[in-house]
Amino acid sequence: MNIISLPVHFEYSKKKKTKTSSTTIILTSVGLHNLTYVLHCSKSQKNEKNLLSIMSRIRTSLGVLSLGFGLFTAEALYSGNEHFYKDWFLPTARILVRDGETAHNLSVYLASHGFIPHRPRNSFPHLKCKVFGLEFDHPIGLAAGFDKNGEAFMGLLNAGFSHIEVGTVTPDPQPVLLVAFIHSPFCYHFRCGFNSDGHDAVYERLKDRPWEGRLIVSILILLNLNIPSYFCHCIYHSQKVFIQLIFFSYSFGFVRRGVIGVNLGCNKTSTDPTADYVAGVRKFGEVADYLVINVSSPNTPGLRSLQTREKLRDLLSKVLSARNQLLKKTPILLKISPDENDQSLKDIVEVALDSKTRIDGMIISNTTLATYEEAVACGAAPIPGNNEQNVVCGGLSGRPLFEKSTDCLRKVSALTKGAIPLIGVGGISCGEDALSKLNAGASLVQLYTSFVYQGPPVAHKVAREINELKMISLTPD
Repeated sequence: MNIISLPVHFEYSKKKKTKTSSTTIILTSVGLHNLTYVLHCSKSQKNEKNLLSIMSRIRTSLGVLSLGFGLFTAEALYSGNEHFYKDWFLPTARILVRDGETAHNLSVYLASHGFIPHRPRNSFPHLKCKVFGLEFDHPIGLAAGFDKNGEAFMGLLNAGFSHIEVGTVTPDPQPVLLVAFIHSPFCYHFRCGFNSDGHDAVYERLKDRPWEGRLIVSILILLNLNIPSYFCHCIYHSQKVFIQLIFFSYSFGFVRRGVIGVNLGCNKTSTDPTADYVAGVRKFGEVADYLVINVSSPNTPGLRSLQTREKLRDLLSKVLSARNQLLKKTPILLKISPDENDQSLKDIVEVALDSKTRIDGMIISNTTLATYEEAVACGAAPIPGNNEQNVVCGGLSGRPLFEKSTDCLRKVSALTKGAIPLIGVGGISCGEDALSKLNAGASLVQLYTSFVYQGPPVAHKVAREINELKMISLTPD
């Protein structure tokens, strides 16, 4: 076959100096249709290759960006970046998970499995304190209501809280009574009873919590000895062995990791609320570092009536009697409402300081009762069936509670005159708020709503800010 070389003429546009966008290849020889087809195919293949190359570069760039964003997100979550949690992660999570109950359960699950940033609790040695005979790394704890069933206390301690309050726990399992769980800017408004797994389930989770101690403790753990169960068994079956173990424990310095309190309540259908509290003291007295008698929840009918003088006197008398029968003198605290008038506060303090019913401390305060108007004013959505004015809608926590709870704390502090330690709760979102509670008479403070809105880094953040404010106050002008 003879190969004939043929001239190829390129036609250029006369209007423009540059080559036209569709350059025409004029083949002047007859019978070269096949060659024309080959040239057009070559051009199409070249364009396709260029397009594929561009798409490949785009995919590579997107992959690099996605990887970088993923690494940044993972690092921010792991390190506990305060601004990332507060401004990006939690707002996005609230958009994706609109239901409050689901969001709460998911948060507890993540905390219980360690999927929250770990922060040391002893970063600020100047904030260490001793209250109720217990050592606290700093004053910042997590209030009852988040870890209701003792599922996540270890993860929460690792997040930087000095103490965790589990509960409220009721004797019998009580199903979720959640009617509304509505979050609005900087406050939580909810209606729920004491939803609890019951004494037995929570006790099983608390009784074997990890211990910190000296070398002998590590050896016993390596030998797989169930120290708490063995300890309790010996206590109830042999006083002689009990005395030996007490000496043994004090000699070798057994200390549990962090401070765990248990908040006790009564079942909604209980005919004898006092008996429910006594049962809680007997059940958790050996495994909790302190116990809280919660008679101030606004969501359990008739509960707040236990704060009246005579009913409270009877309740505390029986609770303390049960505590005194325990092998260790677990501190008993009373959690009160911020809605009490001055006379009611005087009555409560009088009973709390009475020699026969003297408790070890008070927590001030629980959530405040919210009317329909107050709830909507704070941004809460209307609750179906409660659209009338001045209808009590349940408990309100967060920023709207700060002034009321701090004022109540200040009054109780003046009445007790430092005779018993106080824990300040309600509306704390920063170090300045916490310091206001401490200056009002609190020895410790607890967070709840700010933990929901700012995430796990809030414990370390508030402790750091308190430390900075105290250092500034000590600096001479």
